[in-house]
Amino acid sequence: MADNIEGTIVLDGLIEGRFTDGQATVEKLDGWVKFVKNATGLTFTADASGDSFSMLPDNQPATIDKLQPDPQDAIRQALEQLVQALPESDRPTVFSTLRSSEYRKNEEVQSLYAVQADGTVAFESRTVDAKTVASVAPLTTKEKVKMGAISATIVLVMFGILMLIPGVREKVGDVISGAKPIQEDQIRIQARQYSKWFTVEVKEANRKAAKLTLTATDAMPSSDGELQIAYDNAKSLSDKLAVEALARGYIRIELINDKGERYGSTELPLIALLSKVQMEKLKKKTGAAAPPKKQTDKPADKPADKQTDKAEDGETKKPKPVSVDVIIGISTNGKERIGLLLFRY
Repeated sequence: MADNIEGTIVLDGLIEGRFTDGQATVEKLDGWVKFVKNATGLTFTADASGDSFSMLPDNQPATIDKLQPDPQDAIRQALEQLVQALPESDRPTVFSTLRSSEYRKNEEVQSLYAVQADGTVAFESRTVDAKTVASVAPLTTKEKVKMGAISATIVLVMFGILMLIPGVREKVGDVISGAKPIQEDQIRIQARQYSKWFTVEVKEANRKAAKLTLTATDAMPSSDGELQIAYDNAKSLSDKLAVEALARGYIRIELINDKGERYGSTELPLIALLSKVQMEKLKKKTGAAAPPKKQTDKPADKPADKQTDKAEDGETKKPKPVSVDVIIGISTNGKERIGLLLFRY
């Protein structure tokens, strides 16, 4: 059983009722909960279901600092504000079983709150003997600073002792090494068979994840038909497995740390790149990528330039490469430092 701490009050029971104006009342109930928390320090939880509501108080001890000089009357006034927030026709439906126990030195003030038919709130109290404990005075700023300094000194001494132990010293060194930021150019990539279909660039990286930019080449298959052709034309088992990985929509990547040791694996999603490539090919096929320009009247000596796909130097403009950004996990514990992304199937 929790100690009866002097200068605190504990609420129990609940308040319930019905309402007819829907969301408007729900918003008022939520507003009342916030108001009571700020004004009195008491915490209630509002629950509205259908056309009924309930208010459940937090039954943990709360200080009476904001309820002084008369905590019971302050609670009564707060409850009346709740009832008054409801439409007048709904107020008679409010029912309260709310109780409070205020703890003074060797005393407990027990109170019961009831909602009257006219929407007012009344309470009855009685005082009984109780075993109480004095509340602990809050620390002053000077005491907090002193305790912080003592704690910091203890931590430094313990750290110095632990650093004398070889095994612990090595562990600390690993942690410090793992905390160093990862530079994008430090991560090598071996895309293997996939390099003919797309390129990979590391844009950002930290100890747990890396952001990659995938850029498709002209040879990138995307539709079922193109994937089947690529599979039929594959000359080795590894090439066929690579096509199957494309069709599956993701590639398994082995994670190699900066010491050349394999420590895990992750998956590279390809659905976004495949879908974007397929969409761009469809646009080109249907002509949606370059809608026809509206015809405008122009002087006879300045005919419209029909070669819209030509650059000023006469060369054909190349379409913008299809790229997507994806994020992959590179460490589950944040300690390993990635060195190589080795593409598998």
